[in-house]
Amino acid sequence: MLFEAYHKSAPHKALALAEGMVKAFPAGSQNKSWQALLDYQKNMIRAQVLLDKKDFAMASGMLDSTILPARFDATNFFKLKVEAAQDAPAQQKVYGDLLKQTVKEPSDDLLTTLFALGAKLKKDNAQVKADIHQLLDAQAKPAKEFSLKRYGDEKTISLADYRGKVVLLNFWYPFCGPCRGENPSLQKVLKHVGLDKFAILAVNVYPAEDRFVIPYMKGNAFDFVPLHGNEEFAEKEWGARGYPTNFLIDPQGRTIYRLGPMRGEAEERRFELQIRLLLDRNERQQSRKSE
Repeated sequence: MLFEAYHKSAPHKALALAEGMVKAFPAGSQNKSWQALLDYQKNMIRAQVLLDKKDFAMASGMLDSTILPARFDATNFFKLKVEAAQDAPAQQKVYGDLLKQTVKEPSDDLLTTLFALGAKLKKDNAQVKADIHQLLDAQAKPAKEFSLKRYGDEKTISLADYRGKVVLLNFWYPFCGPCRGENPSLQKVLKHVGLDKFAILAVNVYPAEDRFVIPYMKGNAFDFVPLHGNEEFAEKEWGARGYPTNFLIDPQGRTIYRLGPMRGEAEERRFELQIRLLLDRNERQQSRKSE
């Protein structure tokens, strides 16, 4: 997204772009989306001016009143918040907010910022990781157990078979455009993380398209586990009404994240980091048990 690229490196270009798009879309959902980005960018620029003047209290207040756009790289926002926080209580508050954002939508830059702020608060990396794991545990919900037939050999596959691995439960169907759009990204992340640590259970919700599942999987060399399903199972058991819908399940069988369609390299990396946070938390738990 051009706005996000400008936001990172050329703030005033981002502002001009948002102003132009608000004028181009005087009403409707596009207007609302761009107005939100415009308001955000104005506050970011104002906050930077206040920080340059060392008016930390005003900058902090400005940032506290700023609404972070959805699915947006929050790194610059939190870097300004960290700079504005000049005492331990303020830094602790920012740390809590940054921790929540990092767990929700992790990025390499957010993690670096979190560990650096943790160090200011006399937290070592292990303590910061423990805070991350505690927040993951707080949002965990037991995943509903299920058993479905696998395409090809018709073997019964259960969620419980994958204890010890992170699992992506993926509701899709062969002629779903957004599904086809994100599947190469899912495969890329699956390869990066490794099939020994991560599995994708791909549940086809349209039985009428059963005959296309195996050719599609083989034709694209996807390493997913394709399973028979239907819309009733997806909706009643998991609340999935649009496709693709994804649930990220930790090695203990708990649902941690509900994810929408994946778009682009930044979201691929975010997805991979979400998986690695769950793996790291599992490794820490296993090491504690062995002590």
